[in-house]
Amino acid sequence: EYVREGGRSEIERTKNVIEQPLPAGPSSKLSTTLFISRLSTGLAEIDIYDHVVASVPVKGINLLRNRRTVDHLSLGTAFVDFFTADDAAIALENLDGSSELARAGFKLKVNF
Repeated sequence: EYVREGGRSEIERTKNVIEQPLPAGPSSKLSTTLFISRLSTGLAEIDIYDHVVASVPVKGINLLRNRRTVDHLSLGTAFVDFFTADDAAIALENLDGSSELARAGFKLKVNF
């Protein structure tokens, strides 16, 4: 068994990391951003903001765009930041599977 400086083996170090508890559910600091896919390519940030802010406050939106096109069309994906994890959870419930703002024939896919 390989032993590093400090006398602890790599296996022991890994075991300690794995055994640490993960943050719980929607109230953790890691889950205040949602990834939204299958958005219509003609959308702007304000369109997403107007739709989402109707149910929860929004901290910011990063809409991914195609820089090679003249009008920088949306790539159909966005990251939406919320002030709290609870707001993000509410938005997830409201948006996931919705056909509003989605490409024709698709439903939105929303993940943490």
